[in-house]
Amino acid sequence: YSDAVIFATGDHQGFFERRPAGLILHTPPFAILPDASTELLLDYTTRGSTYMPTSLVEPDVFVRQQHSEALQSAFFYTASGALLVVFVMLGIALKDLSMLLYAGMFCVGLLFIAANDGYGFQYLWPNSPLWNQYAGLCLIFLAICMSFLIARHATAPQNLSLAGGRLLLLLAVVSGALALLCAQLPFSLLIDAAGVLLVIAYLVQVYTVGTWVRQSFRRYLGSFVGIVVVVPCVIVLILLSTLGVDLPYLVLDHATRAVYLVSVISTLAALTLNVTGLRQDYEETLENSLLAAERDATLSRALLESEQNYNQAREMAFRYKQRLASNSHD
Repeated sequence: YSDAVIFATGDHQGFFERRPAGLILHTPPFAILPDASTELLLDYTTRGSTYMPTSLVEPDVFVRQQHSEALQSAFFYTASGALLVVFVMLGIALKDLSMLLYAGMFCVGLLFIAANDGYGFQYLWPNSPLWNQYAGLCLIFLAICMSFLIARHATAPQNLSLAGGRLLLLLAVVSGALALLCAQLPFSLLIDAAGVLLVIAYLVQVYTVGTWVRQSFRRYLGSFVGIVVVVPCVIVLILLSTLGVDLPYLVLDHATRAVYLVSVISTLAALTLNVTGLRQDYEETLENSLLAAERDATLSRALLESEQNYNQAREMAFRYKQRLASNSHD
């Protein structure tokens, strides 16, 4: 294979035009003789979320790796899809707009992970290789935009000032504008902006859940603990990536999926407890109001009976007085 190109692909090729058409690009098997020396020259350029680690493994090892990664992906996307369905169904059943908005944000987040994993290019936009370079950044900015809008809607009104609401709206507009203009802006600027806005969005979500915790600490203790665990991990990963630290591929892959699942589960639990708690509070208030109304009605009946008895006694006293006056006259 001396001086031979054994594998080539380009930015302008559709997914199924690539040879081979797989999530992990790989060359045909080739042999290196024992005690022989071979030079392999790799020339590739990565942009945006198209980071591509390289390795040299035996064919049977490569097949096992592919099978293992396929099983892991199947489990992750099946579990995530089931959680999102539960999210939507609970939002509809409880008639809670915040829950539906969170479900939409996590759907965008799942699309972002799918884009980074390569499934977006494989199934959603296989004939748009140029868009594949920007899809991950566009989706993450869109998720951040939704996060700020949701925080503005879901934060307890007594804990959000007018200026705070306007600031969240401004951050949402900036994130949405970056999502629309990501194809025209430099990648370095977009990556730095995404890291900063993502940290702010997570902190805002912590504050939002904190306003719920103030209402009933026991009710939201589990969700608060989950967020306290997730947020530092997310912030550390974002900062390390922003600073250019070369993190292992498995850490980036599995950490992203783990953070996503924990975020979905903790948010789903927090929102469910929040909505059911508000319903319980409303029912308790309504029950107390009914009891108070019954007490008032009982007191009103007793007062009415007392007034009737008083009027009867007064009338009897008046008649007795008249009779006494008549007898005295006689």
